[in-house]
Amino acid sequence: MTPWLRDFRGHFYHFTEIPSTQTYLLKHHDSALPLVCLADRQRAGYGRRGAKWCSPDGQLYLSLRYPFAFPVTTQQGLAQFIALQLAVLLARERLPITVKWPNDLFIGERKMGGIMVDTLARGEGSAAVVGIGLNLRRPPQGPADFAYYEDLGQAAPAFAECIAVALEALEHWASRPYLPADNDWHRYDRHYRRRCLLQGREAPVLLCGIDQKGRLIAKDEEGLHFLTNTRILTCIS
Repeated sequence: MTPWLRDFRGHFYHFTEIPSTQTYLLKHHDSALPLVCLADRQRAGYGRRGAKWCSPDGQLYLSLRYPFAFPVTTQQGLAQFIALQLAVLLARERLPITVKWPNDLFIGERKMGGIMVDTLARGEGSAAVVGIGLNLRRPPQGPADFAYYEDLGQAAPAFAECIAVALEALEHWASRPYLPADNDWHRYDRHYRRRCLLQGREAPVLLCGIDQKGRLIAKDEEGLHFLTNTRILTCIS
């Protein structure tokens, strides 16, 4: 038994195949304890904005459901916080890991994973369902624009490490629901201090990291803007 599971106060589910770990925990009956769901493969995995997620064998498909005593509105920034903690974990292997706001993990120009957060109301409190997907082993005819751990000659991180890091981040958020002021997002931000085009804006802006609620900070001639509903389209410089 791995140390995190021995000390874990919650429920752990491991499936050979399931439609989606995220959907499973979203539909799970209410629980005052954390829930963890791991799958070897998914039939109907999805990402942000409903994007379908390719889910063959050999990758990491993981969701965690965590109860909070505060309302859904205080979960803003949680996806960025967990993405940052995973980037720190993966960087220990000296990988050139970067984070694309709001929640994608990259190696070079190729995406290797992502984090998403769905929210649920629980009376006066709430719950977060955090989905984590990482590309570990390249499947036959795998997408050329994805990065995989094995392509880099690295041993894949143990799922137990990813679960432990995510649970630690959720425990931190339960007591302090915002990113620390001295967070290291800028160290991993692939667009930090770069001029980029954003969805819905004609002129490029200078990207200046994120604030403590995970909002994208953009600067133009009118000043600073703190954005949530946008996408980074491309960088100019």
